[in-house]
Amino acid sequence: MNKKTILIFDLDDTLYDRAEPFRKALEAASGLYIEGDVRAWYGIYSRHSQEMFEANARGEITLEESHVLRIRHAAAELGIHMTAEQELAYQRYYEQAQKDIVMSDTMKELLSFCCEAEIQMGILTNGPVKNQKRKVQALGLGKWISHEHIFISEGIGFTKPDVGAFHYVEKALQARPEELCMIGDSYTSDIAGAMEAGWKTIWLDKNKTETQNEGKKADLTVNTEEQLRKRIKGNG
Repeated sequence: MNKKTILIFDLDDTLYDRAEPFRKALEAASGLYIEGDVRAWYGIYSRHSQEMFEANARGEITLEESHVLRIRHAAAELGIHMTAEQELAYQRYYEQAQKDIVMSDTMKELLSFCCEAEIQMGILTNGPVKNQKRKVQALGLGKWISHEHIFISEGIGFTKPDVGAFHYVEKALQARPEELCMIGDSYTSDIAGAMEAGWKTIWLDKNKTETQNEGKKADLTVNTEEQLRKRIKGNG
């Protein structure tokens, strides 16, 4: 990776894996045990979560309603019956599970490599400032990324994929679009928005949905953190 390229990471399900908090919360709320590939289950939830987030951003539903509807629609698709009480319990368990999030050794190694190679980094994430800052602190991201380079949608007034979010980062970092590279798990929020802004893009497609995507391809698509680490280091 060229040292002049500034890497901008998404937070949720990019710098840490959200599938585990999802599993813990769903099992606790429903009383079920998730068998098999939890990532496949989470992929369904993630799709509905993105849809509800966008509906909230358009002002069609409240944030609280989006939290209920994302698990309601995901559970229905997964064939799980959940009562209204269980839906609310899921959100409580999910918020608690996110206080215990951890970053993998692979991602820690990647961030350490970037620091040693003097590759500038930042974070651009959607969500409430309080919630996202709590996650940043839980993950210890200040060790690698300056807090001045962490941009949260509620704080900057723009929500990905709004191109305004990407332009805000450009101005804050005094960088040209071609110098910036967005790394994220969401094609809609991270990749499409960054491409519209003229940034380079790396799609961390953990749910392996690239074949379902009808949009313009990212500059690079990887499916695992290890693949991402190798490509950034230039040996993969």
